[in-house]
Amino acid sequence: MYAALHELGKITKEELKTFREINSRLQGHCDKVKLPLLDFTGGSLGQGLSVALGHALAKNLKKERGAIFCILGDGELAEGEVWEALMCAPKFKLKNLICIIDWNKIQSDGYVQDVLPIYKNLKQKIVSFGWDCRLIDGHNIDKIRKCLNGQYLKPLCIILSTIKGKGVSFMENNPSYHSQIPTKEEYEKALKELGF
Repeated sequence: MYAALHELGKITKEELKTFREINSRLQGHCDKVKLPLLDFTGGSLGQGLSVALGHALAKNLKKERGAIFCILGDGELAEGEVWEALMCAPKFKLKNLICIIDWNKIQSDGYVQDVLPIYKNLKQKIVSFGWDCRLIDGHNIDKIRKCLNGQYLKPLCIILSTIKGKGVSFMENNPSYHSQIPTKEEYEKALKELGF
């Protein structure tokens, strides 16, 4: 979120360096009070899709064009509120709602499968609620673009099968780096492995 806001010129490079510092506007979970240009305060896991659903519904009621996007981590799917929103969106025919799930199989407490196994028939579960659902390689930008450029008559869910830390040998599929900050040496090694 903050990187995108920086690219839009809303956050300076200097302010990005204050991420997660005491009294920074850039908290670990986005805070609308500290950063009023946000639409909502994040934090409690699982609320994002419900908020996005509300925005999509409001756009429809106002007869506004455009899509509402929500990005979920796969560990977030352990939250009941996500499943309530998944069931609710098709009821309101929210074809302007796009949910993207980063299916990297890792969450803050370890591997998703060890914390709460949710993967068996994930796509079929979402389809059964009335979504148009696609499971694609999340590292293939052309496939992602093709999905996003399609025309859909239902809410769209794109499950991106990804590898957490892809391209950095010591980070790939390593739950430790879900929120761990690399050391200076690790950072330099990571940049080198990524070709910088």
